[in-house]
Amino acid sequence: MKRPELALCSRCGRCLAVCPTYVATQREFFSPRGRIFLFEAGLWEHPALETCLACGNCENACPNRVPLPELVFLKKLEDPSSSKIPISKGPLLTWLPKEGTLLDKLCTDQLPKRASRTFSQNLKLPEKGDVTIFLSCGAEYLYPKATHKLILFLKGMGYSPGVTRPLCCGLPAASIGRKKVFLEQSRNTLEVLSQTEGPILTLCASCLWMFKKVYPLVFSDTKEEKKVHSVAQRVEEALSHLSPKVSTWPFQVDDLAIHIPCHLKEFKPQISFQGSQINLCCGSVTPKRLLFENQLPKPFLEKLMELGPSLLVTACTGCYLKLRKLLKVPPEVKHWAELLSV
Repeated sequence: MKRPELALCSRCGRCLAVCPTYVATQREFFSPRGRIFLFEAGLWEHPALETCLACGNCENACPNRVPLPELVFLKKLEDPSSSKIPISKGPLLTWLPKEGTLLDKLCTDQLPKRASRTFSQNLKLPEKGDVTIFLSCGAEYLYPKATHKLILFLKGMGYSPGVTRPLCCGLPAASIGRKKVFLEQSRNTLEVLSQTEGPILTLCASCLWMFKKVYPLVFSDTKEEKKVHSVAQRVEEALSHLSPKVSTWPFQVDDLAIHIPCHLKEFKPQISFQGSQINLCCGSVTPKRLLFENQLPKPFLEKLMELGPSLLVTACTGCYLKLRKLLKVPPEVKHWAELLSV
C-alpha cells in the first residue's frame, strides 16, 4: 500500500537507535524503515507491525518527519487485529479490578488496580471554567487523587477549573481495531471539548498524542475537522502547561525520578521538575500487551537501576499501567500529580 508520506523515507537509518523494538531485537523488520517496507507491501500479518509501540521516537528523529506511528496506528482501524479482547463503548479501565475487592485479591500479581471510588463519585465540579480538565480513563479510575490535587493546585494559582464528565480519547479501542467504538468515543469527546473555552489539560500524554496527531488524520475533510483543529490547538499535558508558571513544585519527596512518556517527549515540553528524569520508552501498553506482555525494555531498566529511586512518577495512563504491573516496590509508581502538596 503506497502512501505519499512514506515515500519521504530516505532510509538514512537515524530512526534505528531510537526505536525500542529495533534496539531490543536488532532485526531490520522491527525497525521503522523495515515497517515502511511491510506497510507498502501490504504484509499486515507480520509481527513487526503488531509490535509497533506508536511511541513517535522514529518520527522525531526523522529529518523528513515521516508519520509512520500514526499511519500504522490508523491502519489497525481498517484491518482489525486478531485480538479477541472485548472492549465496551465506555471507558477502558472499568474492566480493571477495584482495590479491596475479591477480584483485586485474585489479580494481585497480574493487573494494576483502579481506585475504589472514582473521581466523579467523590467530587462534582462545573464542566466549564477558564481551564478545563479532560477527565480521561486514568484521571477518573486509576489516579483520581491526582485529578483532585491538580484541581486544588490550579485553584491555588488563581484558576477556576472546570472538569468534563468521564470521557475516553478512543486509543484503546483504536489500538485493537474496534473502529466503530473508537469513532463513537472520539466524536463524543470532541463534542464535549469543543464546547469549552481556554486551555484543555490532560493528565495523560497518550491522550495528548491522540488529540494532536491522530484525530487530525482521522477526521481530515470531515464535518468534525473544525472541532478537531480547535481542540488540538488548546489541549496540553498538565505538567508541561504548568511548568513555565511554577518555579518550585510543592513535592515533599527527595528520592524521586520522573518518567517522561514518549507521547509527551514528542512535543518537546519544557518541564521543571525536582528529581532525575528517565527519557526512555517503557514499552507502554495496548489492552493486549497489558494482559500478555511481562517485560520492560532493557535501556529503561538499566537507567532505573542506575538512579535507584524510591518513587517513580509518570504522566501517561499506559505507562502508569505498565510500570505498576511490572515493577515491585521500590520504586513505588505514582502519577506525578499525586505528589502535589495542597
